[in-house]
Amino acid sequence: INIKASDFWIDSIPGLPESDNYFNQWAGHINVDNATESNIFFWLVSNQFNQQRQKLIIWLNGGPGCSSMDGVFMETGPYRLSASNGTVSVRINTNSWYQYANVLFVDQPVGTGFSYTRDGYATSIFEARSMFIRFLDRWLTAFPQFRKSEVYLAGESYAGVYIPYFARAMLDWGKVRRFHCKTTTIGNGWMDPIRQYDSYLDFALQNQLVSGTFLDTMRADTEKCRQEYSKGIERLKLDVCEDILEQVLAESRSKDGLCLNVYDIRFKDDTPSGGCGLYSWPPGVLMCPSYFFLNQQPSVVTAIHATGKRTPWVECDSSVFNALSRDTTPPSYKLLPELLEKLKVLVFVGDKDLICNNLGVEYMVGNLTWNGAKGFANAPLEWLLNGYVVGLNQTERNLTYVRIFGGSHMPAVESPGQVFEMMNRFMGVSAPHAPTSNDTWVSECIDGTCDVSSFNHGS
Repeated sequence: INIKASDFWIDSIPGLPESDNYFNQWAGHINVDNATESNIFFWLVSNQFNQQRQKLIIWLNGGPGCSSMDGVFMETGPYRLSASNGTVSVRINTNSWYQYANVLFVDQPVGTGFSYTRDGYATSIFEARSMFIRFLDRWLTAFPQFRKSEVYLAGESYAGVYIPYFARAMLDWGKVRRFHCKTTTIGNGWMDPIRQYDSYLDFALQNQLVSGTFLDTMRADTEKCRQEYSKGIERLKLDVCEDILEQVLAESRSKDGLCLNVYDIRFKDDTPSGGCGLYSWPPGVLMCPSYFFLNQQPSVVTAIHATGKRTPWVECDSSVFNALSRDTTPPSYKLLPELLEKLKVLVFVGDKDLICNNLGVEYMVGNLTWNGAKGFANAPLEWLLNGYVVGLNQTERNLTYVRIFGGSHMPAVESPGQVFEMMNRFMGVSAPHAPTSNDTWVSECIDGTCDVSSFNHGS
């Protein structure tokens, strides 16, 4: 395949002040299947400060089918969007991971975000994995300088399914292509469905989210779910288990018709059609389509070489989701013991998330046997940052677990300083971090009682 880096060079970003256009970026499509016209979109941002050893973070959002443009504009990426009087502008994210590492944001599987396909949707994680490896193989043709980088495969939510499977494949493929995955990083990940489903009842009780007849039904639904899994067949999703969470949401609707936000229990929908956070989270996501088609012209889409996609960008693509909805791939946590023999793994979670809550992740770790022992032997340590206890952390036998106090399903949205510091430490970067004006959690939100409506979410 005949492609080169200059084909993907981004000259400038519309709406960004020229004084902020000081780092190198590339973006565009890589073909992964000619027969179905399947193309994966990427956006590569070069590191701001050079390191002794080059680092490459590959970032994947979840869904399945949700765009990594969430990562670019609302989480770990270089930008934040702002809206004023109907005009959307872009500014620099001072807590972006690109400061000390090159970051590659990937829209996958095909059909996600700016990626596209003609009916070549992945119907299993194995198919998605094959296309991802093909993408990396061809991407390295254009960017061979990254072959010797320390590679960190990172993502959140349903990327907790992708990442262990992708990392396992990269270990074999990387030996041939000399492209080595060093670590994996998973935030609020969907990895162990049975433990996650089982945690909903405990988390709801701990946070006083359910009571009365809703609680009775929730207990009954939890028992039905346990019985289903006791048959010995583990799946990424079981419909009977999905009913458990519905009782929490039903109780929240019964009070004022508005649903609890499953991604951050401090929020509720603004309208009855809010989808329990599905259609309005993270804050700022509704600005993305407006920005991509600035002034009703596809100026941003043209600038990032994404014009190959003929349909409008959406945050989460239903066709991708539906194609994977009956996937019978075993849960990804089963791969962790093998991966932990060869890689370092960071698992982090915001403790205000409901759908992939911290209890479920902690239950998974407590039941996991890796490198000769089960679970963690020692209690977690307090994580101090700028004089505040901002979370808990544990590291044993190649596994690091971080609980972020006040963090949502996407902790980098409202806890950018914590997530920035966490990743720098994990990469071994010595970068003293002084809180910026965006780090409202430092002074106001550590105890979880702050007025979250005042958060600066970049909107």
